Amino acid sequence: MKLSYSAKARLAKYLIPLIVVVPCVLVGYRATQTILAAPPAAEGIGISTDQAQYKVGQDVTVTLSNATAHNVFVSNNCPGAPLAVYRLENNTWVSVHAAANASKCAGEPLDYEIPADRSIKTDYRYWPSVFSQPGHYRIVANVEAFSQWPSVDLEVVK
Repeated sequence: MKLSYSAKARLAKYLIPLIVVVPCVLVGYRATQTILAAPPAAEGIGISTDQAQYKVGQDVTVTLSNATAHNVFVSNNCPGAPLAVYRLENNTWVSVHAAANASKCAGEPLDYEIPADRSIKTDYRYWPSVFSQPGHYRIVANVEAFSQWPSVDLEVVK
């Protein structure tokens, strides 16, 4: 079968744009999926307290551990409490807010770095009002670049 010049021209007119556009669309689609994909859960990042139960007024100490091969970062909420705290009220977790003296934040970084295969400790001594009421609490570490953050539950009693 021999194609005429006009048939070849029509074929080129429609085929060449398809050869260019289809790969571009596929690459763009894949790049968009990668960009818009939800970040992974915080695998290998842990949070724990020294005790499961504290008394009102007792200083709560939290350990953040990083069992991954990369350094991770936790947002510094200063002058707010170092990690997000929630209190269970009527079967709903309600955020607990407290602020320290602004001078406490002077010179602190915007993020806390947790080195690979290491742990760091933080406490709530500058935020005594956070755990001033008896109840069930949850502390959540908002680890950057992850979608699900590690948390630990504790109880505060009189």
